[in-house]
Amino acid sequence: MKAHKRNIYLDILPLSKAYTIIEELPIQTLSSYLLPTHESVGHVLSESIYARVSSPNYHSAAMDGIAVRAYDTYTAREDNPLSLEEGIDFIYINTGNPLPDEYDAVIMIEHVIRDGDTHVVIESPAYKWQHVRKIGEDIIATQMILPQYHTISARDIGYILTAGIFDVPVYQEARVCIIPTGDELLSVEDRILPTKGEVIESNSYVLKALLKPFTQAVTIVPRIQDTQEAITQALEKAIEDKYHCILLCAGSSAGSKDFARSAIENVGKVLFHGIKAMPGKPTMLGLAGTVPIVGVPGYPGSTSICFEKIIALLLHKITHKAIPPKERVQGYLVQDTPSKLGIEEFIKVCIGNINGTYVAIPLPKATGSTRTLSLAEGICTIPAHKEGISTNEKIDIEIYIPTSHIDNTIICIGSHDDSLDGIDAFLGVSSPYRLRTVHTGSMGGIYALKNRTTHCAGMHLLDKEHQDFTIPYLQKYLPHDSFVLYTIAMRAQCLYVQKGNPKGIHSLQDIVTKRATFINRQHGSGTRLLLDSMLAQENISPADIVGYATEEYSHLATALHVATGNADCALGIYSAGISLGLECIPLAEERYELVIPKEYATLRSIETLYDCIASTKYKTYLTTLGGYTTELTGAIREV
Repeated sequence: MKAHKRNIYLDILPLSKAYTIIEELPIQTLSSYLLPTHESVGHVLSESIYARVSSPNYHSAAMDGIAVRAYDTYTAREDNPLSLEEGIDFIYINTGNPLPDEYDAVIMIEHVIRDGDTHVVIESPAYKWQHVRKIGEDIIATQMILPQYHTISARDIGYILTAGIFDVPVYQEARVCIIPTGDELLSVEDRILPTKGEVIESNSYVLKALLKPFTQAVTIVPRIQDTQEAITQALEKAIEDKYHCILLCAGSSAGSKDFARSAIENVGKVLFHGIKAMPGKPTMLGLAGTVPIVGVPGYPGSTSICFEKIIALLLHKITHKAIPPKERVQGYLVQDTPSKLGIEEFIKVCIGNINGTYVAIPLPKATGSTRTLSLAEGICTIPAHKEGISTNEKIDIEIYIPTSHIDNTIICIGSHDDSLDGIDAFLGVSSPYRLRTVHTGSMGGIYALKNRTTHCAGMHLLDKEHQDFTIPYLQKYLPHDSFVLYTIAMRAQCLYVQKGNPKGIHSLQDIVTKRATFINRQHGSGTRLLLDSMLAQENISPADIVGYATEEYSHLATALHVATGNADCALGIYSAGISLGLECIPLAEERYELVIPKEYATLRSIETLYDCIASTKYKTYLTTLGGYTTELTGAIREV
């Protein structure tokens, strides 16, 4: 059987050139129809609309009071009050009532003094049209109410109806067809958990959700088999069904089973294949007649950028709806971030406000990470002409969340611990504050404290010489700074092994003698330092441990390697191992605490964090996780 040739990218375009191609696309015009005004929110006007009546359509009182002829009141003074007779000089009038033709002003009732049953006295004159809503003050018949292409909002409804317009001409919803491809994909509707080689298909539903500001008329067809013939037939069917835009998910890359390009060429033409962006490079745009077809990359990170930079612009052109605006702030990355020259790179970030300065924490670049997309609170751009951005370089950060959320964020950079994962939920119950954690290891926390890019750092650094945790390291690396150390718990560090302990591992020495495969934590983490200390104490060389150099960045990640059989054992906290059904052999107990610069220790957000950790509910939560003791929870030490 002849193997299918591997794709090569065509001319990879800068985004600016891709935008020009989209702008010049000869796409079909959406049809128009009349829709009742009160049902039209979110729709786009297909033609300008004009007022049928004026509003108000008569002169009316703007206040409760008396209607008068302004000229008759000009002699009224505080020292020379003017008497007026009802029915001759004035009439009483309420707000909104028509103003009789013979009157041209209203005096507020508060400024009128009654004088018997038929007379009143005023002490100041009225001017013409005082407290009167004149004909057409709001709307004049025949004036343009709203222009073509305006998206109708809830605030517009009263305006349009007041102008006497009960039906509005609007464009139909743009019909978008999403075609997922891939033999490895499992349908969400089937609710089947994946086995090896299978993936739950989620990109289609992400795209459908992202499309909501532009259209509700989105169809996701059943997953298409990974063959050129099947994908071509799916495209032909979508074109026949008169969709206004087709999103072909996956198959746009350069693999031997990526058929998107050839399938698009079977029904139309490819306008570009590949953009100078990372992630998102495989993005493709084709055209079948007047129907644009986007080849959407399969990795979630690439899908996201493809939507933000290409699909949103395309849907704006089709629907005339504005691309939802995103706010921008200026700030700094917390670490030097390299980039490939010649490619525009987009970095998803979490964001915090440290002493009035916005800091952006880069999330993992893995384009296959749905977690990165979920955690992202903003995005930074590294231009194509730069090889990266340094920490001292001010940058624009496009934010996805309100700045009020950012200002209420507590940033915690340092050692990973399961206990931190629950704090955010407890904070959210009774406060506006949020906790965002970045897993860099305890030494990473030290550097973050040194660079003033975090409010606090999780640490559990054991110093064998002083038989103490963390404080000796702070005194060594940050000798001129003051800190408050807030204990979360004492926690158990264990050897993870599979259920039944098939290799009979009970100690570090067993890892060596039984040639067990180990998975390690990253360099600079407290768990790695603890391991190295214990190995030195037992005269075990790291070189004798198979897998010592293989690293992960969290306890759950190392536990997962053991649970799936990729490693025989690992060192980590008890709670992470138990959660994945592993056996945990205790090797050490250590103090896990938050290190907080003294200047932040009295912030309201940090004090709320203290209260949360010291609460009975949180201590109960820790106990339920397993592997924690809470006798010292809430204890404070100072450096």
